[in-house]
Amino acid sequence: VGDQLMCPNGCAAIADTGTSLIAGPASEVSVINRAIGASSAIAMQCKAIVKEYLPEIIQAVQDLPLDAICGTIGLCSPAPSRLQRVQQAVQRRLLAQPLPRTQSARYSQTPAWAQMVKAGAQQAGLQTGVMCDFCMAAVQYVKIALASNTTVEQIADAMGQLCDSALSGLDSGPAQVECKKIHMLPDITLKIGGKEFPLTAQQYILQVEAPGADTQCISGFMGLDVPSGPLWILGDIVLGAYHTVFDVGQSRLGFATAA
Repeated sequence: VGDQLMCPNGCAAIADTGTSLIAGPASEVSVINRAIGASSAIAMQCKAIVKEYLPEIIQAVQDLPLDAICGTIGLCSPAPSRLQRVQQAVQRRLLAQPLPRTQSARYSQTPAWAQMVKAGAQQAGLQTGVMCDFCMAAVQYVKIALASNTTVEQIADAMGQLCDSALSGLDSGPAQVECKKIHMLPDITLKIGGKEFPLTAQQYILQVEAPGADTQCISGFMGLDVPSGPLWILGDIVLGAYHTVFDVGQSRLGFATAA
């Protein structure tokens, strides 16, 4: 992926017509998914909540005491001592980073925004403690960013990164990417038997449509650790992109460009 090389010394791999995705060691698949900007379903839901309600959250930071905001939203009960611990940790990490300056903006407020944020967090399956910790860290960051005249877009990007870091490991399902960014994603090249087999984003991203819902764009890479050791399973994403011949008699496997 780009300049990143997985399995520098070679890896064991099999081709499996019964597997839809490309499965591999969880640690290496995590590197690939980060490289293509894929996040867990919970993190994607978190980003959607942030994107939709960020102006109202910013307004609350300006209007309410910090220790009351997350309680007002309903994501956690007021707990000053806990808030102080999170504030200190966030301040140490964020205050050392220079924040770009620009003009501040005005924000509107939606009366039902707090209830919607809580409902969205619960729908994403976030536990109370996780929601509370994330909310307090996010509120503290927004306060720091506003003091530095950071733009709404820059705050949203940073909050998206916070969604990824704070919620990593909470969802074992397939990672997702933003569908609008598929055309920007890099090719991923498999090297098999000394030959290179590139996959485009259109080939390794699955676009799943459901009635009455937005299209979901699923990463074709799934982490799977097997007891016998590191193993890559090349599923339909590879087998659909390249003509594959299973030569049972000679115990060999062949790939060629599909017609």
